[in-house]
Amino acid sequence: MNNRRPLIWPQMGFSLLIIGLVSGLLLAACEDNGDPQEPPPNIVVTFQAQPIATVLPSCEPKEVEAWFEVVGSLIYIFADEAMAARDLPTEDMIPVINRLMELSNRIVEQPTPECVLEAQGKIVFAVRTVMSVYQTYTNGEIAQEELATEVEAINDEIQGDITEILGATQDELENLLRAND
Repeated sequence: MNNRRPLIWPQMGFSLLIIGLVSGLLLAACEDNGDPQEPPPNIVVTFQAQPIATVLPSCEPKEVEAWFEVVGSLIYIFADEAMAARDLPTEDMIPVINRLMELSNRIVEQPTPECVLEAQGKIVFAVRTVMSVYQTYTNGEIAQEELATEVEAINDEIQGDITEILGATQDELENLLRAND
């Protein structure tokens, strides 16, 4: 039996965030400041708080398999989208950053068996680091070149260390499944 409640408030909060951003952008675009030489104001993106992770106190093969299927695929989707977004103009990043937030939240929300906590920890750290870099960029604290460099470094970590950890996890999962047959 699944005791999960529908996540209405986060969805409403996300909708309100989008409405607020669009309204602010429209008001800023319509404003006549009289000086066409000034650069446009920074686009501010408010990042949502990360959801709380659920740790499963066992290491059942079905739980590990569910975790592996979800997190093992979402981390690469996240990495690909983060890499693609790094070269976009700032104003075009908003939908991509929102998508990255959704993927990040889904990775963190996935119930994690205790035997894969180390892998989950490294994945969540990489995802949160990327989100932090994008937030720093959208706040105007770093240049786009620095954003690209940092995102590429994290992508290298995902393609290297995290891929190795996921490979080892897959091997362990296959052993668990064979042992339960």
